[in-house]
Amino acid sequence: MSTTSEMLTRVQNILHDPKNQKGLTRQELWQKLAEDKDFVKVMYNAEGDPRGGLLLGIIHRVKDGKIPGLVQVKSADGRSLIMADDRPMAPLVRQLEDFLKAARNLAKPQKMTSSMVKWYEQYTEEIGRLRKLADETVGFK
Repeated sequence: MSTTSEMLTRVQNILHDPKNQKGLTRQELWQKLAEDKDFVKVMYNAEGDPRGGLLLGIIHRVKDGKIPGLVQVKSADGRSLIMADDRPMAPLVRQLEDFLKAARNLAKPQKMTSSMVKWYEQYTEEIGRLRKLADETVGFK
């Protein structure tokens, strides 16, 4: 198993632990990973420098939605947190958000017709309702 794969597995295990359900910052996640005395050996190179790129690469994949079950969110105080997101509808919500982002990029506001604006507003509302329904379904509020 590659070091990145092993780190990803450990990150997922850490974030799925009920104690960490509110998410962890990159630094907090690094500290949790370093608690394993065997794994900490691969977290630093021969010179003793941290191999932070390993975790940073995983975080970028999470941010891009490429790792199912993990998400990056902003906390109320502005910190970026990585957290587990096992809501059944989370992948669908993510796909819809990506679809809307692509639609927004294709039709710049100044070039949108009134029917396109109406369509965009309707889908934005539907995604909000879908997100609320997904949250209520699994008890997030």
